[in-house]
Amino acid sequence: MHMQPRHLLASLTLLVGVAVSAPALAQDEEPLPAPGSGGTLPVRVVDGRLIVTCDLSTPANRLHANLFVEIEGRHGLQLHNRAAASLRAESADGTPRAITLHFPDFTVQVPRRELGDEELFEEFTKYHSAEMGENALVGSIGVEVLRRWKVTLDVGNGAVRLDAPIEVSGPEGAPPTSVFVEPDGTVVAPLTLIDDMVWLPVRWANGDPGGLMLGTSVYDTRIDARAASGRGRPAGDVGPIRIGGVDLHRFVAFRPEPVVQVHPDGVVGITGVNLLEDVELSVDRTRRELRLRPTREPDFPEDDLVFFRARADEDPEAIVAFLEAYEGARLAREGARLLLDYRRSDAAPMDEVQAAVQWMYDTMVGDLRTTRMLDLMNEMADAGEDDVDIAAGKLGIEAGRDDRYPNAVHSVHGRLGRTLRDQGSGDDAWRHLLSAAFGLP
Repeated sequence: MHMQPRHLLASLTLLVGVAVSAPALAQDEEPLPAPGSGGTLPVRVVDGRLIVTCDLSTPANRLHANLFVEIEGRHGLQLHNRAAASLRAESADGTPRAITLHFPDFTVQVPRRELGDEELFEEFTKYHSAEMGENALVGSIGVEVLRRWKVTLDVGNGAVRLDAPIEVSGPEGAPPTSVFVEPDGTVVAPLTLIDDMVWLPVRWANGDPGGLMLGTSVYDTRIDARAASGRGRPAGDVGPIRIGGVDLHRFVAFRPEPVVQVHPDGVVGITGVNLLEDVELSVDRTRRELRLRPTREPDFPEDDLVFFRARADEDPEAIVAFLEAYEGARLAREGARLLLDYRRSDAAPMDEVQAAVQWMYDTMVGDLRTTRMLDLMNEMADAGEDDVDIAAGKLGIEAGRDDRYPNAVHSVHGRLGRTLRDQGSGDDAWRHLLSAAFGLP
């Protein structure tokens, strides 16, 4: 599926989907990998998501594609229906076929695919095809595949290592009973498995124990919002969270979010890709052993904390201050969108709403600004927010010639023309509709 961006989504559309969703794999359905097997998944972080590029194959076809790596995802291999149809992942009667994942130095076979979030896959491809080598994001690898291996996450060096677990009998095979530190600084600790999820034993600043679930599906390391608020720190700046002698809070600003999982010691949160960029973390489920070693010096992201404080205060002026103070910050796009939501919910004056739309435009990558404004226009039109629709359309036209998707500007003209026509602005409406006609059927 290697192609130019303007043809990327069109090519997906040409594939005919088969709407079949297979159930999750049973725990005893597959044997553990053979001793000595395994290899490295080359991974990269794209817009905060952990991505692996590989080939997928069945006897019918072979496909080059990108997949999310989601160690807490309760699935095996999810695939978009169109990608599954190209692979003929199901027979005519719906019987699933095995799919092989080809990595540089080894392969993994899964007995069936599952249906994932197709809208998410398509949206991610639309906005990030360039960073993914113009290949589509078509699915996700989850825990039902990864739990069969000893997994070493070395995200900072672009690698996830899968090794066959080794059964060791006797005292040497016993899991660690407490946390200790090896001479090279590696923390060795007993891990907890709850419903196939891996939990790290951590301690709050006062020494209280807690569980931090291992996750790779989002960038920010999350802290349970209730726990943070209970400590009087709704922005997540709760002080040290330690595993062994390693204070995780020195590496990341914890993002307060509701966490629905439970742990007998109380839930602290869920790791994100940002923490895994700074440590090497190995999970051996057979031995119930966790190994963690920092690979970078801590560099606390102050801008993240400033945003989380503004977000916790639900203060639009604090969001504006964040955007002004931290131009180009990682969370600027999210901040701009949050600002627009605040302005709309507060029924703010139109100039403040338009300023929020301008922030959304300014914080988007230059060759996707028109595409982003088009998506915002469609959303606002559905919500009956014609003024926001028009403001986004006028900005979208400005960057039209530079957009990654050439038809985006014509679609903006068409959307804007229809909105203006409905408002009775005939001359302006027909001018935009005529512009759209030059580029769209």
